[in-house]
Amino acid sequence: MFENDGLIIGVLTVVIADLILKFVFNWNDRRIHKKRQREEINMNYLHPLRVYAIELRDRWGHTLKKVKKKDLESMQFIKKASEVISIDSKWFYEKGYYLISTSYIISCFFAQYYKFKFHLPIMYMKQDNYNMLNKSLKVFNNKFRDTFEAETGIYDIIQYDIGQNMYGKTDDHLISYSDYCIRLKNTEVNGGLLRLVNFCIDSVKEHRLDLLKELHQAACELIENLDAIIESEIKSNDIIKSQTL
Repeated sequence: MFENDGLIIGVLTVVIADLILKFVFNWNDRRIHKKRQREEINMNYLHPLRVYAIELRDRWGHTLKKVKKKDLESMQFIKKASEVISIDSKWFYEKGYYLISTSYIISCFFAQYYKFKFHLPIMYMKQDNYNMLNKSLKVFNNKFRDTFEAETGIYDIIQYDIGQNMYGKTDDHLISYSDYCIRLKNTEVNGGLLRLVNFCIDSVKEHRLDLLKELHQAACELIENLDAIIESEIKSNDIIKSQTL
């Protein structure tokens, strides 16, 4: 009888040990998976948003200096965006570069905003960070909609449309500047882009100086929030890493 009891206890010990090991390994796998998901969010969503927000901050900062000095020659070679349809392609790399590249940078930002809005797996991001970023992006993007005239404001759906169409054959890469210029000249697909170019033309007018300052300040604030969010997500990953066996 005692021999049987010992056998039973031995079997139960093995079974329990096996269950504990399986639990530990499953828990560890889940932690590693969660860590990788957060790294992916930083790399594919947060970092690209920050990159283009910095590009816009720097471009608008440079533009503000030009407007204050009344040095607008490099930014006002056309009066309306529709003029680009008949302009020679060389213009986009010469006299028109500053204007069109500004609209290209904004379009790239819209692409990252679209990706965040519709493709981010929020369950792998801290809820507080997601809410903060969503609010910050909304405040920033509203500047394109609310601070300019009705004919040049870039409304939410137009932002999404521009952003979605900035991707090439896959959602991994944005179209190049040269492809962007070709689209601007294509009357079948350039509606939202022409509106954005008109926005850029309007933004450098001298009486728009205060509104241009608002755009620049909004970009600075968005970058600060993104820095704080990315740091928080990295710290969360460090905690996960320290708890991973």
